[in-house]
Amino acid sequence: MIIIKKVIEVNKLACENIKALEEAVNFTEIKNDKDKANFGNLCVALRGFRMVADATEALLINENVLKSEDGEFYQKIEDDVVPPTTEGKPGSDFDVDKEK
Repeated sequence: MIIIKKVIEVNKLACENIKALEEAVNFTEIKNDKDKANFGNLCVALRGFRMVADATEALLINENVLKSEDGEFYQKIEDDVVPPTTEGKPGSDFDVDKEK
C-alpha cells in the first residue's frame, strides 16, 4: 500500500510540473540562440514529466487505482467477485434456514 501512495505522489508532482512547464513554454519569447536552447530544454523537461505522469498512471491502473476527471485517485473494487459457498461442507450451517 505504501508504494501506491508514493506513486500517487509522484504522479501528482509530475502533473503539477507539466502545467508549470506548459505555461513556461507557451510564454517563452525567442529572441536569440540562448532563448532557443532554453525553449528546447523546457520542451525536453516537459516531455520527461509527461512520460513520468503516463508511466505512474499506468502503474496505478495495474493496481486498480483509477484517476477521476477531477484528478483524484480512487481504488476500483471488482464487482464480479463470487463469494465462497459453504454448500455441502461438513459442519456448515448453510442449510439451517432451508425448508426440508
